[in-house]
Amino acid sequence: MRALGIDVGLTKGLDLVLLDQQRRVVEVAGRLPHARLRDVVLAWAPDVVAIDSPPRWAPAGGVRETERAVRRRGIQLYATPSYERRSTKGFHDWMSAGMDAFRAIEDRYPLFEGGDPAGSAMEVFPHGAAVVLAGSLVPRGLRKHEWRRSILAAKGVDDERLRRPDLIDAALAALTGLHALDRQACWFG
Repeated sequence: MRALGIDVGLTKGLDLVLLDQQRRVVEVAGRLPHARLRDVVLAWAPDVVAIDSPPRWAPAGGVRETERAVRRRGIQLYATPSYERRSTKGFHDWMSAGMDAFRAIEDRYPLFEGGDPAGSAMEVFPHGAAVVLAGSLVPRGLRKHEWRRSILAAKGVDDERLRRPDLIDAALAALTGLHALDRQACWFG
């Protein structure tokens, strides 16, 4: 059982971390060009792909149920606007890049829509996963990514290659994918 976590970026590219069921880091690809994503995903052949991005825009005039549920738990996140309400100044461009990532692999990893997550691609929230795994928000005085890395280490994911914040988030996404495969995750649709 292997889960691939992807942290989405625009100019920096994508950061990928592949974990096995023992939570060992099997592969790492930092700052991967978007054009190479499909080839790498197919070569690594994970059981699930967990992407830190929404797979599509919010419905016109609406809020995504997933985001409502996460906020009800006191966890902050970037809200996904409708296509019409997205930023014209580029703020939401990373979401477009994430949606492109879902589309690049959708024939092999269709969007997870409940049930068995094996063989699917799913949206994940690394910050939300960290809060749930730690049982608290980021403690005052601690840098967010130091805290997230300590959570990974406490959960058995400890690898020197996970130094940059984007790789830490990709590892949290992959860990979330493993939890989903083990049916230890929640899904809101």
